[in-house]
Amino acid sequence: MLIIYNNLKSLITLILFTYSLTIVGQQPAYIIMDGCTDPTACNYDPTAAEDEDDDSCEYETCSGCTDSTACNYDAGNTIDDGSCVFGNGVNITVGGGTWDSEISWSVLINDISVASGGSGSQDFCIVDGCYTLYLADSFADGWNNAIYTLTDLATGSVIMTGSLDTAVNGDGSSYGEDYFAINITDCGLGCTDNLACNYDPDATQDVGTCNFDCMGCMDDASCNYDSTAMQDDGSCLQNDICGECGGDDSTCSGCTDIASCNYDSTATQDDGSCEYETCSGCTDISACNFDENAIIDSDCIFSDPLCGCYEINFSVTEILSGGENSEIYENTGTGTISNVTIDLYFDNYLNNGSWPSDMVVQIGSPDGTCYEFGGIGIPSNVCINSGLGAGVYPFIWIGATTGFYSAVVDLSSYNISGDGVWTLTIVNGWPGSSGAGFDTSIRLSGICPYEFTELLGCTDFTACNYDSSANIEDGSCFYSIDAIGVCGGDCTSDSDNDGICDLQLCVEDLNSDGIISVQDILILLSDFGCNSMCEYDINQDGAVSIVDLLMMLQAFGGLCEIP
Repeated sequence: MLIIYNNLKSLITLILFTYSLTIVGQQPAYIIMDGCTDPTACNYDPTAAEDEDDDSCEYETCSGCTDSTACNYDAGNTIDDGSCVFGNGVNITVGGGTWDSEISWSVLINDISVASGGSGSQDFCIVDGCYTLYLADSFADGWNNAIYTLTDLATGSVIMTGSLDTAVNGDGSSYGEDYFAINITDCGLGCTDNLACNYDPDATQDVGTCNFDCMGCMDDASCNYDSTAMQDDGSCLQNDICGECGGDDSTCSGCTDIASCNYDSTATQDDGSCEYETCSGCTDISACNFDENAIIDSDCIFSDPLCGCYEINFSVTEILSGGENSEIYENTGTGTISNVTIDLYFDNYLNNGSWPSDMVVQIGSPDGTCYEFGGIGIPSNVCINSGLGAGVYPFIWIGATTGFYSAVVDLSSYNISGDGVWTLTIVNGWPGSSGAGFDTSIRLSGICPYEFTELLGCTDFTACNYDSSANIEDGSCFYSIDAIGVCGGDCTSDSDNDGICDLQLCVEDLNSDGIISVQDILILLSDFGCNSMCEYDINQDGAVSIVDLLMMLQAFGGLCEIP
């Protein structure tokens, strides 16, 4: 404030921050300045009149440490406030993550904060002591790749670096704590794990420095013996049967039977895993059920002379929209359907979301009954439904990809039988389809592709009189060939191999003329009814009865050796 008095003692008072003053046409005047007149204040004004102090003195802006030997000395300070720290200058730099604005930290000694902040770089001064660096994240999702680095300002050496995510204590997400010491060795910081090589029994706070480099197997009989180990960690192992240290016998074990499905040529130890089912099938290329993937031959079914491989075939090529059906295809045969084999080329040429499994197959038996399966949402309500598409077709059929598809549908439980004309129709079973191509071959197994003609004979192929053309068993099968090569014959001897059965003594040749004839029957009848001391008792049961007569009739006409 500037106060001016002129010779008239009139008073002009101006408050100016900067000014230039010229007085003209007046007698000389004198100027009185007011301001802070305390020389100890930060804003002391030596030009202010001694009696004009305006109470503006302040003592804060220049207050601080004035000792140049302190680490927080500031040459601009004129008032020493007792805050001098005769310790260590430290810098902390925090950041580098994706959400640094969430970061906060504090340096504490004896639970009292001596410095705090957020991301960025900050210098502070701390005395010798044991410190906790408290780390926090306001969103509780960790520091998102941010790290901190504490550096000694005097030497430039890194005191410690880390992150909330890797802090020694805390949850690693919302808060964490790391620990460090400044020129103090007895802070109780160290490794508190008594199994570690550098375990410190005096440590009270684990700082994540434990290492286990000196631990290992100390049993020199073990395959993983460690001669440098100073503490056994219980890790000793033995070689397995394959010679692998700590192995489970699996590296050289497997199925060693070359005839099995899962033979392992590298295995030296059989582990009992051999199996013979998954590769079993018919290996005869001429059989109806030839399996090109089979290794072990089993259950070949060969073409029947009359019915072939018992299947009728339908070939269908159609472009169908949703709900549209193909023409009706016919084939003649007799039998019971066991399964339906489908080979399909599906063309989703409009890329409209149609699937292979949209295809409904409708089979009409000769008696007019209709069976169907497949499709997504159009049951005919006329056919007996054997399952919608998702239930009968393989999972790969559920998709809109153009390509080749195959399936085998088991219909054996439906007992679909008939003799005559069989029909087949396909339908696009997805109502929303604007069109798709179905080029398919469909085989009905279990159906003889001819009208049935009854042929009687022996149908057992193990019988010596098996008739391959017979389709009805008539009970005529024989299973033995006699001495002269006759199937079902009764010749028991052909000693000279002349193809003529050797003659035998016959008890039925009562008149010993070499032939069983009417004469022998008459002789037997003459003694018929005898029940004691009978001359013509053929079966030697003490009586001449109907049993003897039947034996005579059975041998009637036979040739006998004459005694």
